[in-house]
Amino acid sequence: MKVLYFAWVRERVGKLEEEVVPPASVATVGELIAWLAARGEGYAHAFENPRVIRAAIDRAHVRADAAIAGARDPIAMAHAMRLAVEAGRLAWQAGRIPRKMYASASSPLEGLVGR
Repeated sequence: MKVLYFAWVRERVGKLEEEVVPPASVATVGELIAWLAARGEGYAHAFENPRVIRAAIDRAHVRADAAIAGARDPIAMAHAMRLAVEAGRLAWQAGRIPRKMYASASSPLEGLVGR
């Protein structure tokens, strides 16, 4: 099974993705997270609070009790999630537009075609 990591989980694990073969006793997302956490110090640090970990199977977000058997397409959702995380980070770094008492155009009207 291919597992993809994002944001701070990726930083703590030190990998973008990996192929894993969990034991047959691992049947749900929550059990997979617990199994991954036991794989080493970086994994334990990344998965120390399972409640904040979000998972997706076949392009749909799932809860910790979702079965992992039969997952077909993790890559498409992974790419979309990565882009969403990057977009959020860039927006945060850009900061907010300063607040004003009244609304005003954020782009100048001079130089537009037809003006």
